Amino acid sequence: PVLLETWASEMSLIAAYEAALVLRPDLAATLSAIAEQHRRHAQTIATDITARSPSASSSAPATATPTDVVASLRDQERAAAAARAAAAVRASGGPLAALLCLIGASEAQHVAELGSVQ
Repeated sequence: PVLLETWASEMSLIAAYEAALVLRPDLAATLSAIAEQHRRHAQTIATDITARSPSASSSAPATATPTDVVASLRDQERAAAAARAAAAVRASGGPLAALLCLIGASEAQHVAELGSVQ
């Protein structure tokens, strides 16, 4: 369950970044780079599991302001980082716990990176 939950969360974040890119094309360099990191996270996790991709939708409202888009991504990254830490505690072994911690650290770094864009 930990891997599947983590994979689903990564897929949701990817969808959120894709939606944000439509709303904030001026941030394409930053948002695309972070989205690509999430794609790598999901691919790493997918090598260990076989799962159907959940239909993920962005939590950013259709009428979001440019600031709302970035704030929503920051909130999602913050929640994902916390979820990775919790999942690491529940992990079945050291290597999985380490992977979850690395992904969580990356997501925490994304919070900081997004804090520098408007």
